[in-house]
Amino acid sequence: MRRVWHVPLPAAASPARREAITAALLARLRARLPAGDGAAPAPLLVVHRADWHLAQGLDGAVAAVARAAGGGVVAADLAPAVDPAVCGGCGLCVTFCEQGAVAHDGRVARVDPDRCRACGDCATECYLRALRFPDASGAELRRRLSAAAAAAAGRLAGRLGIVLMVGDPADAPAGREAPRSRHRRPALPPLGLLAGHDPAAVDAALADLLRREGWRRPAARVPGAAPPAPWPDDPGGWEIVTLPPETFPG
Repeated sequence: MRRVWHVPLPAAASPARREAITAALLARLRARLPAGDGAAPAPLLVVHRADWHLAQGLDGAVAAVARAAGGGVVAADLAPAVDPAVCGGCGLCVTFCEQGAVAHDGRVARVDPDRCRACGDCATECYLRALRFPDASGAELRRRLSAAAAAAAGRLAGRLGIVLMVGDPADAPAGREAPRSRHRRPALPPLGLLAGHDPAAVDAALADLLRREGWRRPAARVPGAAPPAPWPDDPGGWEIVTLPPETFPG
């Protein structure tokens, strides 16, 4: 039975306390990973802030591991196309792309496929529907991410650890952060931290917690990426073990 540890972070906890709990959980997970011996791949610890995108669906452990160790860019040919005859040059897609993959050439938007993650946020924001993804791009992206994460987990053979930060903006990583829009996917509820060694199990556990919270996955469709993204696949054989914050002194 694969374990997924869940640490609820109290809303009243200070940022310093949240950081201390996160660091302690990372240390606990790191201690469970074998040291590199030259013959086996070096252990990999992935830390990621979970989110939900309309085309991609859950951006959680599977996506994070796929990007960190599963082959780099897996979405270049799934980037949306901009119809210059429709684009009004408002710049919303530029503002809301967290990857900086959309730029404005002074008249219309341009997409850099090498930076695009095919998440669908730009098309969600475009009220003119000037951006369109290749047909079924959302399903194809999820398939590629799942395959890349599974290959990475198999290659690392027990040398992989994942920590997800769920729903607390104070835990957002440093760097370029796009503002949220009322048109975009809703924020995930503040569930705290999830950790484990199997990315598919961690995502399945997160989906289970979201259902318990009554969180509804977005039913909106992205042009070319329909139907709406489903819940992540459940690999089975996992369990959630809750660790109260008091488990971590400090």
